Amino acid sequence: MSKRRPEAVALLEANTRERDPTLSLAKCQLTAVPLDVLRLAHDLHALDLSANKLRRLAFAEEDLLMASSADGPEAKDQKIDEERMKRVVGAIRELNLSLNKLQGKDSESISHLRYWTGLLRLDLSGNGLQHLPADFWGVLPAGLAELKLSYNCLSELPAPPHRDDDNSTTAAADGDRAPTLLLPPSSLSTLHIDCNGLKSLPATLPLHCPNLTQLFCSDNALKAIPASFVAFRSLTHLDLSGNRISVLPAEPHFYANLASSLVHMNLKDNALTSLPPALSVLTSLEVLDLRKNRIDDVLTETLEIPSLCVLDLSCNKLKQIGLSERLTRLETLRLEHNQLLSLPSSIGSFTSLLRLYAHDNKMERLPDEIVNLTQLQELDVGRNKLVDVPQALDDMKRLPTLQYYRKSLPDEVIPGLYIGGTESAAHLPALLHRKIKVIVQLVVESEQHFPDQFDYLTYRISDHPTSHLEFLRLWSR
Repeated sequence: MSKRRPEAVALLEANTRERDPTLSLAKCQLTAVPLDVLRLAHDLHALDLSANKLRRLAFAEEDLLMASSADGPEAKDQKIDEERMKRVVGAIRELNLSLNKLQGKDSESISHLRYWTGLLRLDLSGNGLQHLPADFWGVLPAGLAELKLSYNCLSELPAPPHRDDDNSTTAAADGDRAPTLLLPPSSLSTLHIDCNGLKSLPATLPLHCPNLTQLFCSDNALKAIPASFVAFRSLTHLDLSGNRISVLPAEPHFYANLASSLVHMNLKDNALTSLPPALSVLTSLEVLDLRKNRIDDVLTETLEIPSLCVLDLSCNKLKQIGLSERLTRLETLRLEHNQLLSLPSSIGSFTSLLRLYAHDNKMERLPDEIVNLTQLQELDVGRNKLVDVPQALDDMKRLPTLQYYRKSLPDEVIPGLYIGGTESAAHLPALLHRKIKVIVQLVVESEQHFPDQFDYLTYRISDHPTSHLEFLRLWSR
């Protein structure tokens, strides 16, 4: 029997006493899977082998002999009894191999996955993998639902065969192994391939993953959404953020199969300059993240998606924006850090809007239609060029957080309610109310312009140096 690591033994003993279905052998300096330990674990469903020194998914040599031994000395010459191996680890549903040193250069490095027949979730992230063997998909357990390959160094994934090659097989070099199908598990529903160096994805992957619902492919080197994505039919979450995508497909049929399934799409931190009207085909989309791109214009017909609840267009180059009046379910709209001169008048139709962020733009006025946002809870239009507070804001007494600037305030200003300029002083009593619990700052030209209606507030003049303004800091009692 192989020498057990003291840490592994202690963890096993605790697991045995408590009959815990999960066992963590993380950070135990293991260089091989301790089969002799696992044989003693009872009803084990989840095994954590992360942060060890595994270079191959292999069992210790002594353990293999033990697993295949008979009662005679000839046992050492016997081949590994695969059925016995499967009985030991076949019931395990979750296997965490992250933060090891798996090589992945050839099939032998992960070939032992064929023993883990019951796996539903497999984590191979953070191993520094640069390549995966050609038969990688074929050695994965047939019922696998979630696969994590994040934080590796992969530039490509093995390509499954085309549909007319579905019976393609690959034989082992020694000719002793039965041929292994190259196809991914059809049960795969979640695939994490983020934080690699992927420049492309296999064209046949969508064909053989009909049940894939979540694809996380952020922080790679994709320059376009692969044309093969047209074959995805069940995706609900698609994350392509942090790539180099500059153009989205313009053809409506590209999105047709996702129209009724896709709920969340993340395209932030790419190189997009425009949006195609074809996006409106995604009639089930609820969250669309487009921040940190280079988009300079959005046409009204581009985002006619009534199901949309969250739209993030912050940190782009927008000078104007058209938004459809059909966005009646929109709850969060982020437009901050652009170059907007105004908000669209259609914003008054967004009757479900709870949060509106449009700070750090170049707006001089807010549309009067903003008064129709009766559900609004947070409004931030700070650091613009607004000349006054719209009369319509008098009716927004429900706002617990309102930020409005006439001029930029110093960095030490505490976030809360900001109202700037003497023009707004007349409206101030209607805006300040007892629901506000945060520190409030008011900018006025002199103390004589400060309204006297606030008998429930105390204030003092700030000692911040200024040539023509006095900063009054107010606290709720």
